[in-house]
Amino acid sequence: MKESAGVSITDMGVKLGQNGVDNATIAFDNVRVPRINMMNRHTDVDENGNFSSKIKGISQRFFKVTERLLSGRLCIASMAVGASRACLYIAITYAMQRLAVSADGNSTTPIFEYQLQQNTLIPLLARSIALGLLHVKCKNIFQNPAGYEDTLLALCCVDKTLNGWNLERVASICRERCGGQGYLSVNKFGDYMSIAHAAVTAEGDNRVLMVKVCKDMLTNVNKKGHKLPMPSRSNKELAALNDISELSTLCDLLRFREVSLFKELVNTTKRLLKEGKSPYEVLMRETSDVMQDLATTYGERQTLEYGAECVNGLKSSENKRVMTDVLRLYAIDILERDLKHYILAGVLSPKAAKGVTKTKHALVKELAKSTSDLLDCLNVPKHALYAPIAADYIKYNAEPNYGEVIGAKM
Repeated sequence: MKESAGVSITDMGVKLGQNGVDNATIAFDNVRVPRINMMNRHTDVDENGNFSSKIKGISQRFFKVTERLLSGRLCIASMAVGASRACLYIAITYAMQRLAVSADGNSTTPIFEYQLQQNTLIPLLARSIALGLLHVKCKNIFQNPAGYEDTLLALCCVDKTLNGWNLERVASICRERCGGQGYLSVNKFGDYMSIAHAAVTAEGDNRVLMVKVCKDMLTNVNKKGHKLPMPSRSNKELAALNDISELSTLCDLLRFREVSLFKELVNTTKRLLKEGKSPYEVLMRETSDVMQDLATTYGERQTLEYGAECVNGLKSSENKRVMTDVLRLYAIDILERDLKHYILAGVLSPKAAKGVTKTKHALVKELAKSTSDLLDCLNVPKHALYAPIAADYIKYNAEPNYGEVIGAKM
C-alpha cells in the first residue's frame, strides 16, 4: 500500500492469468479537492454547494458516465476475436497432422477426419468467423456513429459479451480436442483461457451488460420509435416450411425469436407491475432469464444480418458459396440450441425440426473441405503463436522435447 497526504492506493491482488492488468483501490482521508478541479462535463457543484446536472435521473447519469467504457469493450472484443482465432488455428492445424487409427488398424488417419473432431471444431470456427464480422461492424460504427447513436452502446456491449463467451468456449473445447498436447502449457490454451475469463468480466460483467442491451432496446422501441426486426414471412408461412436451411429463412427465424422474446419481456413486466411487484423485483427476480435470451438473440441476429450483407458483396462465386455455408452453419447451430423455443411457438414443422441436426452435420462435412482456406482467412500471425502443435508437429514430436519449446528443432 502507498500513502501520500491522506491518499492511499492499494493493489487489488494477484489476478487469474492476466496479472498485468493494474487494478487498485484508492481512498481519501481528509483530502480536499478544489471545486474547479472537478470533472464536471455532465454534473457540477456551484460555489454555494448546489448540485446540478445536464442529465436528469441518477441511473441515466450513471449510464452516461459508463459510456466512456465503450472503447475498452471494443478492445476486449478485439482481444477475444484474436484469441479465438489462435485457439482454432492451433487445434485444427494439430488435428490435421495428428495421426491415429485407420480402418486397417494403423495410425495413418489425421484425427481431423473423424466426425467427433469436425462436429466439435467446425461449428466453433463458423461462429468465430461470424462474430468476427459483428466486431468489424461495431468498430465501423464506433468510428462513424452517425445514424447509430441509439444503438451504438448496445452493439458494443453485445460485441464484447458474445465474443468473450465465445473465446471461453473455444479455448476450453479446443484444449480438450487436442488431448494431452492441449494440456501442455507450451501449446498456449491455458493463456487463452485466462484471457477469456478477463474478457467476460473486464469493462463490465457480461450478464449485466446484457441487461443494459435490453434496457436500450426497450427505450428505443417504446420511446424513440424504433421498429422491431420483423420477419419477411408470417409465422404460418414459416411453419409450413419443411426446409429452413436457406440463409434468408434462418434470418427470419432469428428475427422471430427476437420479436417474441421482446414481447414476452414487455408483457411479463406489465403484468408483474400491475400485480404490485416493484421494478426492482421485476428486474432482479422475475425477468432475468428472458432478458439474457433476448440480448443474446439480438446480438446473434445482428451478426447474421451483417454477415449476409458482407457475403452479398463478395465477387467470387466460390467465396460467396463457402461464406454462405459458414453463416448457415452459424445460424443452424443457434437454431439447434434454441429448438425448443421454435417448436413450442409453432413456427417449425416437425419435419423441419427433425432436419436441423442432419443439416448441421451435412454443412460441417462440406465446410471441412474448405477448412484450410478458412484458417488462412483468420489471418493468424503464425510466427507469433509459439505453439509446437501449430507448426510441424510431426517433426517436433520426433524428439523428446518434454513439452518445451526451448531447444526444439522446429
